[in-house]
Amino acid sequence: MSSNLVLSPERHVANAEDCDFYHSLNIPGFGEVKGQWDLRGGERDYIGNVDLKGKSVLEVGPASGYMTFWMERQGAKVTCLDLSEDHKWDFVPFEDVDISAHNVARKTHLQRLHNSWWFTRSAFKSEAEVSYGTIYDLDKSLGEFDIVTLGAILLHLRDPFKAIENAAAVTKDTIVITDVAEEKFFSRRDRLHEKKALYFIPRREDKKIDAWFFIPSDTIKEFLYILGFKDVTVHKHSQNFMTGPWRFYTVVGKR
Repeated sequence: MSSNLVLSPERHVANAEDCDFYHSLNIPGFGEVKGQWDLRGGERDYIGNVDLKGKSVLEVGPASGYMTFWMERQGAKVTCLDLSEDHKWDFVPFEDVDISAHNVARKTHLQRLHNSWWFTRSAFKSEAEVSYGTIYDLDKSLGEFDIVTLGAILLHLRDPFKAIENAAAVTKDTIVITDVAEEKFFSRRDRLHEKKALYFIPRREDKKIDAWFFIPSDTIKEFLYILGFKDVTVHKHSQNFMTGPWRFYTVVGKR
């Protein structure tokens, strides 16, 4: 059963040293910070070129908030949903891995990640709001939104289809789903690119605990059709990671 989600009271974070920055940002009054991802210059591709002006947006998984504050500058009213520090990450439960220790470390990271969002929000004089919980809790207690975005979160979820279903239930018009593209994940194995399937990421030999599934863009399209979206398109683009450019897809579904 879903829990009612509520907006977080405003937090004051004065020091960047108390933050973990997931995105590279130019922060007013502070300067540049470096994160794992640098979306600067690729924002419109990342969001599927949807028109944001005057729209209400729910951003699921804002991390340090680069897209939060960029979308706000494009004229959107942005509400975010991020994982609460009190919820456990969807770790893959390897029997011989101390998942409890990883949960303790991840809680500290989440605290610092949330700090980065609030630190940056203050610097941008933003009016964006945030609720903390899980996407599995998402229901209409937060309201309904013109646009809902899920940016690079599905591969971390045990039940990505429940996440999409919940997001769709609060979407008035447009849902935007961005994730790693077939060209990056499968490389030259072209025969796998168009499969409407799930690819299970964890392997017993590598003990990768924080990624579950790669979902091809065609699979996302089909699921959005199932959920009642009439017009579904796929956009491919590149975004900059620490190791260089990665190929992404953005699927845009319109009612």
